[in-house]
Amino acid sequence: MTSAVFASFALHAQDLAQVLPDAETEKLFREGEKAYNSGGYASAISLFDEVLKRDPDHMNAYLQRGFCHSLQHEYELAVADFTEVIARKNDHLWAYTSRGSAYNKLEKYELAIRDFDTVIGLDPKDQEAYNNRGWTKKATGDMSGACADWKSSKKLGNSEAHRYRPHIIKAEASFSPWLAASTIKWRGQDHSDQQPMQMMRTLILSLLVTVATAVTAQDQRFSECVVKATSEWGKPCEKCEFYREGYKRDYSGTYQITLRNTCNETVEVKVAMQEQNGSWRTFPIKAIAANETMSAFACQGTGKYLYWVRRLNDTEIVMPSDREILTEYRDH
Repeated sequence: MTSAVFASFALHAQDLAQVLPDAETEKLFREGEKAYNSGGYASAISLFDEVLKRDPDHMNAYLQRGFCHSLQHEYELAVADFTEVIARKNDHLWAYTSRGSAYNKLEKYELAIRDFDTVIGLDPKDQEAYNNRGWTKKATGDMSGACADWKSSKKLGNSEAHRYRPHIIKAEASFSPWLAASTIKWRGQDHSDQQPMQMMRTLILSLLVTVATAVTAQDQRFSECVVKATSEWGKPCEKCEFYREGYKRDYSGTYQITLRNTCNETVEVKVAMQEQNGSWRTFPIKAIAANETMSAFACQGTGKYLYWVRRLNDTEIVMPSDREILTEYRDH
């Protein structure tokens, strides 16, 4: 009886050894994750390569290596890795989402939409899938489909759908012969302290935002007119009333930008600057003639700002009100 139990235990242990990775393999994987989280994507790829030599079925190594390839713009390799994950787990939502994003970068829009369709089929309440599919449809020129997906994402509570609301306004007004474009500019953020899933979400969004800008020249005409000419931290601003000890004004938190109209036509611009408390300092719509500039500031800025652009007197494009900006973009 005892020998039979021992034999059964030994056989079970052998089965576990085939399923569970050995300690050295897991150590290499953790080192790869650490390199990935610190932005050392090439080093992480090398470590994940070694993991997969030891354990060809290590699903998370394929997944993480796919993220690294995407961040290094190696989208074909990323697609291959995410496909390996799906082959091992055909309901892996993040693998489908990530592969769809990589397909977007490769301009394989039908395949991207198919992956996002799969995600929605597996989880009809997946906010990101609707948002991502919306960006893909926009890239193909399906503006009504894009709007429908963004609205679905917003109804499901996706804050990113709120963040990109100006693009939704632009899409819904796409029948105007002079289509104004709205643009959101975000100061670059350091994501090195994020967890892998958070970093992946940031990656997917960054890929899709890039794809979404690939629209027709007419679509982009006026959004491309306005560019940031200058930006400066710590510049004195008489409208900012922050003081240190001794009632000395403190301008260390001020963030000021200058926007220039590079086109030959006059455009109207609406600007909002984010303050450190999460609110937005808004400015009235201003008409900027060709090659002229306008300025905006935040007294305790984060470096984030938004602006909307339309052709002069184009009433088909409705600029957001101050109240809408303060409500929609609070803490974004």
